[in-house]
Amino acid sequence: MHNLFLGLIKEHFTGIPGIGLPAYHETAVITLVLGPLPSDLSQNDAKGVRKLKAWLEAPASITFSPIREKALKKLAGVNLNALRFVCEQVNCTLPVKSKYTKADYVQSLLDWVSIES
Repeated sequence: MHNLFLGLIKEHFTGIPGIGLPAYHETAVITLVLGPLPSDLSQNDAKGVRKLKAWLEAPASITFSPIREKALKKLAGVNLNALRFVCEQVNCTLPVKSKYTKADYVQSLLDWVSIES
């Protein structure tokens, strides 16, 4: 009787709310084919490119917050060289100016995601 009770407790506290279940990963919505990485990119830059590629291939509703500021903040966590490379590869529309900032790349990449999804 004691084991039956413990089994019910365990089921109700872990199984029903989903605690301990394997995480569900959706498959890629789009497949990005990026060109070869430039030789001057560092290991951190290459890691940032891989992270951005995974984010952009996943469903936008899961990857990015519906609140634009939070989505921008998430993208801003990636370094400038990775953002620049990915924006060039996916042909993001950048504002017309002589020098681009990290915020320019982040905003144009988020706009690209909004258009593509």
